[in-house]
Amino acid sequence: MDGKRLGERLRRHVDAQNEEINCFAVRRLVAFPDRTRDATPDFDIRLVGAFNGDRQNLLPLRGDQSLLLDVRQTVTSHPGAELNTLLAVAGYNYRLVLMVDGGPAEVIAFHWPPEAPPPQRRHPHMHVGSLVTAGSRLRPRDFNRLHIPTGPLSLEAVLLFAIEELGVEPARGRDRAAVTDQLRAGDNPARQSFTPLD
Repeated sequence: MDGKRLGERLRRHVDAQNEEINCFAVRRLVAFPDRTRDATPDFDIRLVGAFNGDRQNLLPLRGDQSLLLDVRQTVTSHPGAELNTLLAVAGYNYRLVLMVDGGPAEVIAFHWPPEAPPPQRRHPHMHVGSLVTAGSRLRPRDFNRLHIPTGPLSLEAVLLFAIEELGVEPARGRDRAAVTDQLRAGDNPARQSFTPLD
């Protein structure tokens, strides 16, 4: 696939994700080329915003808690049939954090680092933050370091979790039912494997 078509697919993926992000606040995901690989063009997608300091790349979420969301994705290309290059999410780091003592404290994080060097876990997993596990009787010193298997998750699934389970509200003027319907429509597990991102 030529660079123009690959760029167009990447733009459509980022635009769709930005449409969902903007249901909560004005932030945008931006794709940065990963120049560390020679074989395939990879892109690092992350939030950019207007906050200063530790909060500059975090999406503020409305609700009972002052939750913030950090979004990072790795999108890669893979040769497909008939000279058609497939573009897919090949890794991610979605973190929900609270600001505590002036800095971000992790509540829960969903990771998929398929190219992590051993002995790190390469499968999709989650971590429950030390902020949540503090005082736990089960592995009180290191529960937050456990790699709890999840299977691949879309950004839409994480945003739905925040709305439905954590009480996060869409931005003012956005209808909650319409936002959840939009997120459900975009929550396609096939997007987490080598299938075309349209």
